[in-house]
Amino acid sequence: MAKNLFSKFELFLIEHPKFLLPMLIHYENASFLTISRDVCN
Repeated sequence: MAKNLFSKFELFLIEHPKFLLPMLIHYENASFLTISRDVCN
């Protein structure tokens, strides 16, 4: 189920590449903030 949903999501991103970059940037920032917060604590 989840794998099928993910492949549909991948197809969506391939068809709409302008959504991909902001999402990647947001994900990178979110993971970086999480890591830096863990390191500071």
